[in-house]
Amino acid sequence: MKKKQHDGAWRRGTEDILEEKSAGQARAAELAAEVFAGISDEQEQVRLIRNYVVQNVREVDLAVGDLPLTSLTTADETLASGYGSSADRAIVMHAMLDALGLDPEFVVAARVIDLKPLINPVRKVPCPDIMDRLLVRVKAGGRRFYLNDSDQYVRLGSAARDAHAGLLVKNGRLTRVRAASESLEDLVVINTDLVLDPGGAATMKCREMYYGMPYAEFNRRISEMSPEEKDRYLQEKIAAVRQGAVLAGDHVTDTDSYPGVEMYTISIPDLAAVQDEYLYLDLPGMVEGLGGVDYDARRTPLYRDFASKRLVNLTVRVPQGYVVESMPDEKIYLKSGRSYIECRSALQPGSGEVVIQQNINLEPLFALPEDYGILKEMQDALALPANRKLVLRKISTD
Repeated sequence: MKKKQHDGAWRRGTEDILEEKSAGQARAAELAAEVFAGISDEQEQVRLIRNYVVQNVREVDLAVGDLPLTSLTTADETLASGYGSSADRAIVMHAMLDALGLDPEFVVAARVIDLKPLINPVRKVPCPDIMDRLLVRVKAGGRRFYLNDSDQYVRLGSAARDAHAGLLVKNGRLTRVRAASESLEDLVVINTDLVLDPGGAATMKCREMYYGMPYAEFNRRISEMSPEEKDRYLQEKIAAVRQGAVLAGDHVTDTDSYPGVEMYTISIPDLAAVQDEYLYLDLPGMVEGLGGVDYDARRTPLYRDFASKRLVNLTVRVPQGYVVESMPDEKIYLKSGRSYIECRSALQPGSGEVVIQQNINLEPLFALPEDYGILKEMQDALALPANRKLVLRKISTD
C-alpha cells in the first residue's frame, strides 16, 4: 500500500526553513571535523554528536508549534549562544551529521502513538499541537537512529517516542518512530532468588536489568546521585519490599554495560506470615494492576502512550519439612496482538523450589469505552490475592 504523503505548503515551507537553518554552517562543520577527527565508526560518531549537542546546548522548553518556524536560529547561531529550543538543537545535530556525510533527515514526531483513531486527522492536516517534536533520523552502521528525543544517558538506538507517528519533512511521508533493535526497546527484568525459613524470615537476592528508556532513567539516577542520595535511594527501595528489611550484602550498580544492572541482597525477618502449620507468602515484585484502569466503567476512551514491558522471575526455596499447598495459577490474563500478560508457575521436582514468572508486554493502546470492560476484568484478576500468594503447609510427623 502506498504510504500517505503531504505535499502541501506547510510541508514544503517547513522543509525550506529547516534547510536554510542547517545547510552550509561553517562552525558546525568545523566542530564535527575537530571533535570527531579519527573516529571512523559511524554509530560512535552519531552518539558523540548527540551527546555534544545535549551537553553544550541548553534546551528551552518550546515545542515546534509554539513559535513561527522562521524564528528558529541557524546551527551556528545556536552553537554560539549555547541554548535553543528542541528544534534548534535538532538543526545543530542535522548540520553536524551532514558535515560528516551521514545524510540525516528531519522528522516531525507526534505526541500521540501511531494508531488510526489518533493519527488519522494528522494524515489530512499536520497539526503543530500534535506534531510537536523535531527529530533527526540518520542511518549509521546499517541501523536507523532517531535523535533529539533523549539525552546522553540513553543508549544510542533507544527512542523515547517509540511507536509514535512521525512525518518525514523531505517527502511528506508518515512513518513510525522505532527503536533501532528489539534489545533497545523498553524492558525491565527482575530475577529474585528467595530463601524462606520456617519462621517466616527470608533472604532475597535480587538482580534487576534495565533496557531502553528504563535504562536511561536508571543510568541518570545512578550517575547524578551523591553518595548520600544513593544510600537513601537504596533504603527506600528495601523498605518498599518490607518494613524492617535490611541490606545483607553489597549493593552493586553497573551503568557502563548494557543492559544496566542492579544487584543487592536483603534480609527480611517476617516476610511470610505463620499461622498454625501454614506459611503465607505475598510474592514480592508481582504487578498488581494496570495504570489507568481505575474505574468500573468509562464514558471516554482510555489512552496509554507508552509500552509496559516487565519480566519477573521469582524462585522460592521451600523450607525443609514443608510442601506447597497453593500457588498462583498458570494463566494468560490477556492476549491481543503483541500485547499479553501471562503467569507461569511450577514446582521443580526434587529441588524444593517454586519458580514463578510474570511476563507483561503491553503495547501503547487506545481503548474505546465498549472495550474497557476487558481491561477491567484483567485488572481484577491481577489484583486477586490468590494470584500473588504462595501457601506452604508443614508436613505432619504424626
